[in-house]
Order: sequence, then structure tokens, then C-alpha cells
Amino acid sequence: MSVGDISLLETGPVQSDSSSYTSSEGRSSVMSSESPLLERARQLSKNRTWCNQPEVKETGIVQSLAKETLLQQEAIFEIITSEASYHLNLTTLIDQFMDDPKLEPNTPESALDRTQHSTIFSNVKEIRSISARFLEEILGLFGEDVFLGKIFPVLEDYAANRFVCYERYCASQSHRLKELKECTEKSENFQRQLKRLEEEANQTLQSLVTAPMQRVTKLPLLMSEILKRTPNDDPRREQMELTHRATAEIADLCNKGAGKIGDLVHLETIWKKLHFGQLKPFLILAPGRKLKKEGAIERLRVNKRRTRVQPDKVQNYLFVFTDLFMITTEEKERHHVVDYCPLSQLTVEPISTHPTTPILDTSSSSEDSYTMSGAEWTVAVAGEEHAFLVTLTESAAVASGKQGGDGSYIFVAKSEAEKTKWMDTLRERHKEEVVSKPKTGRNLTMLTRKRQREIPTKKYWWKQPQVEQSGVVKTLTQLQLELQEAIFEVVTSEEEHLATMETLVNHYMSDSGLDPSYPEEQRVLSEEEYNDIFRYVKDVLLISGGLLKTLHARQRENVVVDTICDILLLCVERRFQGYIRYCTNLPNSLEQLDTSIEKNEPFRGYLRQLEEDQRPLRSLLKAPMDHVSHLPQLLRNILRKTPTTELNHCLVEATLRALEKVERLCTSGQQKVEKIKELYLLENQLDFGSIKPFSLVSVGRSLLKQGSLTKLKVSQWFGKAVRKKTNYLIILSDCLLITKRIENVYKVMDMVPLGRVLVEVVEPHAVEHHSSLTGGEDVLVGARWAVSKAGENHAFLVTLPDVKRSYTFVTKSEQERAEWIEALTEQNLMSFEEETDSSLTWEYFYMEAVADYCPASECRAPEDLDMRRGELLRVYRANNDWCEGLRLHDLHWGRIPTKHLCHAPPGGRRETDGAGLGEWLAQATHDFPGNESGELPLEKGDVVKVARQLAEQSTVY
Repeated sequence: MSVGDISLLETGPVQSDSSSYTSSEGRSSVMSSESPLLERARQLSKNRTWCNQPEVKETGIVQSLAKETLLQQEAIFEIITSEASYHLNLTTLIDQFMDDPKLEPNTPESALDRTQHSTIFSNVKEIRSISARFLEEILGLFGEDVFLGKIFPVLEDYAANRFVCYERYCASQSHRLKELKECTEKSENFQRQLKRLEEEANQTLQSLVTAPMQRVTKLPLLMSEILKRTPNDDPRREQMELTHRATAEIADLCNKGAGKIGDLVHLETIWKKLHFGQLKPFLILAPGRKLKKEGAIERLRVNKRRTRVQPDKVQNYLFVFTDLFMITTEEKERHHVVDYCPLSQLTVEPISTHPTTPILDTSSSSEDSYTMSGAEWTVAVAGEEHAFLVTLTESAAVASGKQGGDGSYIFVAKSEAEKTKWMDTLRERHKEEVVSKPKTGRNLTMLTRKRQREIPTKKYWWKQPQVEQSGVVKTLTQLQLELQEAIFEVVTSEEEHLATMETLVNHYMSDSGLDPSYPEEQRVLSEEEYNDIFRYVKDVLLISGGLLKTLHARQRENVVVDTICDILLLCVERRFQGYIRYCTNLPNSLEQLDTSIEKNEPFRGYLRQLEEDQRPLRSLLKAPMDHVSHLPQLLRNILRKTPTTELNHCLVEATLRALEKVERLCTSGQQKVEKIKELYLLENQLDFGSIKPFSLVSVGRSLLKQGSLTKLKVSQWFGKAVRKKTNYLIILSDCLLITKRIENVYKVMDMVPLGRVLVEVVEPHAVEHHSSLTGGEDVLVGARWAVSKAGENHAFLVTLPDVKRSYTFVTKSEQERAEWIEALTEQNLMSFEEETDSSLTWEYFYMEAVADYCPASECRAPEDLDMRRGELLRVYRANNDWCEGLRLHDLHWGRIPTKHLCHAPPGGRRETDGAGLGEWLAQATHDFPGNESGELPLEKGDVVKVARQLAEQSTVY
């Protein structure tokens, strides 16, 4: 078919961020007529002191100010001067690097493709826009008041609500620097262009792309310096502290995001190489887990099968994580796991060489069981010097029965320094966990007494002093009184929730035995564990405190409150995203809490004391989710008390819908976290063999059912006897995997989309002909014969038309058969349309955003993905409405409407098959009959995947 017969899936032409390009001379002329904001920024970069500013000199006030006041004003003014310098750096980054014709991917001579350009520069234009607005606003404040009295509320607002773009940018910082390094090393053209541009700008590209990260982390330092210069009785100090807290929080989020992506990518790389064999597999992508050390090392092993006990040398590869030790053997690109153990459950001892009579643990058949004397003898016989003994007290190999003994291993380093490094790394976490319980300044005698907790009494609106004094109750009808009580119940519920969150923060998070701000030797919990348990708690506290403050202000306006739903609706739309983040992460927090209680003995005892006079920590962590679930119930009560004739009735309904949506998003977020963990574990156990593999982890995909089933198979020998074999079925929400379980590995025999599976109940029926199972026409008749022959009663037939195979499975009961049939006939929850081409499920291609997409919060789904024009999406699933996949520059998963995308042109980076053919999505603009041989008939609107584009035609499938 002709190329002109199809068009890309887009709503308009692809446009670059810059419609035209200029030469170096052209850019120089543009810079000469720069905006007033840039001119003012350049002036500030040269004149950086507050007292020398023209606006300050005109007042003549400098001479009358004390030295401390002058130092304070200079510290405050540094917010403006540093922002001005930073804004100039961003302008240089965009104008002289990002938009240069030699780097812009839209030009033929570009040294970068679209993916590389998008990864390196990311959303820097959005950041410059925010910086320009912030700089312009604070310069306006300086023009109004040279003392900058109003700068701190403005900075707090930007840090809390508008600097979110920094978090997104910093999260991909490690990915950005890695891409920049690879382009510099592999592309000579890019090297030349980069050298030219850096000479013109007199700045390096690496320093410029790290500027946003440095800026957001410098803001809390500036605020700390200001606070040092500010007396405690200064009326602005309270606002300064709030601003300092807001800047510190956004800096902390950016730092965590930057580290989290790098750690996750590294752990995922290791995870894909691990093969557990007979050992029980587990997911190494755990919250807070990092790799501390890895490397190859020799291990001594006594071969007891020989007549004379002689040690052998085995090459091992060790991984030491923050909480885990793993021994593997490296083979090609895979690591076969030999043993693993929690880092706190091992001992490390150096071995000295004393050749004596061998003392081995002969009671065990294991070749890895030693006393210290036996280890010394083994090292002496081997003639080694730099050896150490590691004993795993919770050995996975011993627990699985793979080996006997006590899980002890002798490792030999190449030098004494290397030996010391390995031993120190293995002992490091263990030392942290055996630290004695710190003294917190609490009365420990009181901690041992269980305080009787008072049962809170219900508060009533009509009993409040201000209500009783007003005498307004007598003027209200019964329905109006009930409405006021329902409104008051929302306020009291928020008060109780805020008190709960304050207890969580003050009693647990701020305790000197847990808080990372205290010295390490006083704490029983590592910083990683602390962050994983209490993640997003302070976000919820701020949301609840702000909402309650506004509700109390409404109560003070009038004793009889007309409505609070306008306050609730505004808060839900603007602030409740923090609840969704918290509740989505709640399973991870509770999992880390359970892990720390189980494996960290000092923490377990210390937490027991903390919980003696307060609610249990687990209960407090669940409080935000309980509150989110309780609010819709309170709103339903208000709705019942509000007459339909009142104007507020529609407002109450809208608020209720918004709260119900938040509750759904919180619940679905938790479910998605559990599904992803479940699929990750299962994915590591699959062996696809000759079948093309695919990633099980995908947004919306879940595990419906798995388990072993007996399969009936007709043998061609001995009179066509029926034999029984076992298969392991894995039913996902969009596909069926029929596997054969071999220990802890599932070898995939067949894999088909769930919508292409036919299921029929098979009742036993004695028939004379059974040719269907051996190549005949009626498969169902043959299945009945096999079931009757085997004497089974609860069977069903699974037919796979795509691969032309059928399976007859039997269950132990009628109920079990019904459960399997229900799971197999489940609708494909992952597909957007029933007729979506199943081949799109397992392969991917690249699309480019042709317009910005950022849905509003009220209509935003959890899986919606923000994208800027020009960013790339690796698409795994697509139809006429939606494309779902991975945003390349920061590796975030989600979906975006197809109309906002077009295919990435052949010049961009794309995944290819063995023949080097790229693939993209296209849509027919009108009917095409396909009269010639080899041409594909299409109707207007049909979606096709283009496999190869020729001069005038495209090959599609």
C-alpha cells in the first residue's frame, strides 16, 4: 500500500520547541536584545550586595542600621542574587546548548537523537519558566519593600506547591549523567559539538545540567543562614521557620528521588541475572535496600569424597546489600545463587594458619561445615594466608535441604587489605543492630506502666459553650439541628485525626532512638529503615493541619455553619494527592516495619517500650487510610440532612464524589503495589525456553489464579492408554501460561492471550471412538473418552485455537473446577478493547508527544502520565484511544491519549529485531482495497503496526 494511504496517529503536525534555528552570530544578536528580567539578572550577578543596590541607597537607611541587621538583610538578599545567577545558567543551558541546531534532533546534522536529547535536557524549560516567575515576583517585592518582609511566604508557597518540577528533574539525574557520559564517549560528532559549545558559553554542559539539583538543595542552606542572623523575638521568625521547613522538604524529596532511581536501576540489573535454582526465590527490590559491595572471591571447600581430605578452590561472586548477604557462582551473564542470609544473622571471623590434626564436623555430610580449628587446618593445607570464615546462622541452603551442616564458608582474599574490606563490610550492619538501647530522657519507670487509655466521649455541637451562649438552638428545626451535628462531626473527626498524626510524629518519628537527626550510636533504627517506615507521614500531617485550620476559621465566622463542603472540595482537589501517595506506599511501610521488628532485636525491644503508653505504631500508620475511608461516610450523613431544594445539595454531592474517588485511588494504589510484588516474584521463576519472553510487570496486569492441575494424555502405546501428568497453570488478567514445574522454576509450554482461550466442561461419557485425541475432528468427544477411561468426574477442556492444541484437565471437586473455569473465562482487564491485536501486548515501539498532556486533578486517573511536547514514550500497548508504556527520560510508567502522540521517526532511537527493522503505529486515513498481490486491504480508522517502510510503500502487520 502507498505511504500516502496512511497517516501517523496524531492530531496535528509535529512541532519543535523552537520553530527556527539561528547560527552562533544569530544567537549573539538575540542575546543583545534580551528581556528586562535577564538584564536585571545580569546586573544582580555583578552587584550582589544589598546595601549597594540603587533602591536601598535612595532610602539612605543603611547608615542607621545595626551591624547584625545589615548581615541579616544581606543573607535575605542572597535569595534574590543566587536565583538571578541560577536563572542565567538555565538560560545558557537552553539557548546555547538545548536549542543549538547541532544538538536539536529535528535537524539532519544533529549529534543527538530524540531519546538522548530528551534524557539529557528533560523538563529544563519548565524549570526555567518557574524560575523566571519566582525571580520576577521576588524582584517585585524588593521594589515595594527593600527589607523584603514578604519574601518568605512567597518562597514557602513555591517550595510547597510549585517546585514539584524539580522532583521530576532530579529523579532522573543519574540517568541523565549516564546518558551524557555515554554520548561523549561513543559519538565523535557530539564531542566536537560539545567542545565548541562549551568554549562559546565558557561553561561545561555537565555543570549546567546539575544546576537545578544544586539550586533546590541550596535553598534550605540559605534559610538556615538567615535564621542564624534572626533574633528569637523577631516577628518574622515563625514564618522563616515554616519556609525553612518547606525548602528542606523539597530538597529532601529531590535527593531521595535522585538516589532512588540509581539504586533501583542497579538492583533491577542484578535481579535479572539471578537464578535461585532449588533455593526459595525472593524479590531483592525491597524498600531502602542498596548494594554495599560486590566482587569475585575464592572459596575453600573440603572434598570429603576423596580418600584424603583435600580442599578445593571454588570461584564465587558475593553481593553484600544493606540487609542481605548473597553467595553466587558466575556463569556467562547469570549468577546462580549458592546461599543467602540476612546480614544480621551471620558471623565473620579471621582465620589464622595453624597446621594441626584436621577437626571437621563429621556428623554432617556437607562439604561446607567447619569449626574454627577445622577452618584453620583447611587454610593451612591449602597454603593460603588471607582467609576468613563466614557462618550463616539462617542459611537458605540449609533451610531448603540443599546442604547439611551449619552454613559456614571459608573465603580467601588476594591481600590482607581486601580481606579487611570484606570483613568490615559484612560486620557493618551487624554492629548497627547490636547497639545498646539509647537513653531518650524519658522516665523509664513510667514507660513500664501501661497507662489506661481514656475512651473519648462523643462531642455534640449543641453542647459547645459558644452555641449555648448564643441560644440559637431554640430557633432551629430538627433537620437543621441534625445538619449542624453532621457538620460538627466532620470537624471533630479531623481534630482526632490530626491528634493521631501528631502522636505518630512526636512520640515515634521524633524519638531520639529512631530519628536519624540524632547521633548514630543512640539509634536502634537505620536511616533507610526509618525513611521506609515513615515515608509521607509529614505530608499527611501538613494536609490535616491546614484543613483543620480552615474549618476552625469557618466556625468562628458564625455559630451556625452554612456549609464546609466548599472547603473540603478545594482541599481534596489541591492537597489530597498526599493521602494517595501515602496510602499507595502503606504496604511498603508496613512490610518494612514487620521486617525491622523480626530482624532487628534492639528495635523490637525499644518499640515495645514506646508502645506501652501510646497506640501501637502499626495502628497509627494505618490511621490516614482509615480517615480517608471514614470521610465519605460523614459526607453521606451531611447529604441526607441537606434538603434537595437547597443550593448546597449539589456542592455536597460533588464533595462526596471527590472523596469517594480519593478513597478508590488509595485502595487501588495499595492493590497495585501488591500486584507488582507478586508479579516480580513470579517473573523470576519463569523459564520461557524457545517461547518469546515478555515482562509480566505491567500497569493493570494482575495474577488471577495459579496452581497445579492433572492433565490427561492419551498414549499411543499399549492400546491407547490414558496417562496422567501434572501441569502448573498461571492465569494472568490478560494471558494464560501453561507451564511445567521443575522444583522452583516454571518452564513455559504454552502462552496465549486470555481472550483466545476456549473452555468447556467435560462430563465422563463412554464412547467407542477416541480418534480426536490422536488427530481426529471432534476434540470434545475424545476428551470425554479420556475422562471416562481415567475414571474421573470433574474435568474441563481448554482449547487454544492460535496454537491448535487442547488440554484436558481434571480437578478434585466440582467447586475447584468451577473456580478454574471462572478464572479462565475472566475478561481481559488489561485490554482497552476486546479486539486489540495481541501482538501489541508483548512488543514495543516508540511514540513522541506532539502536545503537552497534563490532566487536571479532578479527572486524573492513577495511571495517567504527564508528558511534554517532544518527550518519548516506549509503547507496550496501544489502541485508537490510549497508548501505555514507559516515559524514557525518567523511566515512569503510565498511559497517555493516542491523539497526543505520533510515531518516533526513523532517525530516533528505537528497539529493533534481528533484521534491524524499527516498528511504529499508524492509522488508515481512508479505505484501501488492496487489489495488488501482497497489499493489505484496510478500512478508514484501522490501526496497523508498520514493520518496514520502503520508498513508496510500508510493510505492515
